[in-house]
Amino acid sequence: MGLYRVSTPVPDFSGEVGGCVFVDGVYEGDVADGPLSYFTTAGYGLEDLTVDPDGPGGLPPKAATRGEWEQVARDLGITEEEIGAASNKDQLIELVVRVHDQQTAAAQAADTPQENQS
Repeated sequence: MGLYRVSTPVPDFSGEVGGCVFVDGVYEGDVADGPLSYFTTAGYGLEDLTVDPDGPGGLPPKAATRGEWEQVARDLGITEEEIGAASNKDQLIELVVRVHDQQTAAAQAADTPQENQS
């Protein structure tokens, strides 16, 4: 089972397929292996939204909720004021990615032995 965004071959379909409830041709949520296999072979669009904590960056997928992105922002030390200043989710994501990249670069620089500069 994994977290997916599934789009139907019929864009405006609303209904249930394989335990997944589609609205206007889209379902986001957990998909069991059986329905996942069916969707793969039946022409459905699939986007894996599963977060791999050991993957690159360890950030949530862009489709995560604003609340999830706000928690990541807090975990990175971003202030409530900075979070509130992001007027939409895309701005918040940009802020989180920028701070995350800065912190990652700083951590990598700290781990890299520096040559003696005499």
